[in-house]
Amino acid sequence: FGKSSGSPTELGLYIDAQTAYDYLIYRQKILPENIIVLGTSLGASVAIQLVSDPLNHVKLAIFENAFISVPEIAKYFLTYAKSVIGITKSIGFIYLFDSLTKVRRIECPCMYLTGLLDPIIPPWMSNTLYNETRSSSKRQLYEFPFGKHNDLPIMKDYFENIQTFINELSLKKI
Repeated sequence: FGKSSGSPTELGLYIDAQTAYDYLIYRQKILPENIIVLGTSLGASVAIQLVSDPLNHVKLAIFENAFISVPEIAKYFLTYAKSVIGITKSIGFIYLFDSLTKVRRIECPCMYLTGLLDPIIPPWMSNTLYNETRSSSKRQLYEFPFGKHNDLPIMKDYFENIQTFINELSLKKI
């Protein structure tokens, strides 16, 4: 760790996630119904990519403070910057992390967790992704009124909400 050569890329992160999934399935012989995928922020986009592939089956996917895409995040911040300092230049993007398109293909159960005080990812983005995850066999959105960007696991009821959702899935045949 930390001594890798090269630079991280969007595709590289997707390949890493797929490699980890394949390792669990093919090398460790873990059944898909025993795998829970969790991603936070940028990691949520990587998790969304992984579970949107119809060949990748999991018990549950959890997305914390997920965003729609890199251009949408930039637009959100640039709108503020334009009003404050007058930035008007258009920007091209190398990386997209287009979660909005991908969530429409997700069929596994999904849980969206969002902090309503997140200063980086506006909560409406997780809400939008949740609403577009229509093919999911079961989905849930939980909003933490005092949650910020990186502190959801210390919020009251964080683990209890996840456990309740898992218990509901265990009672229902997936």
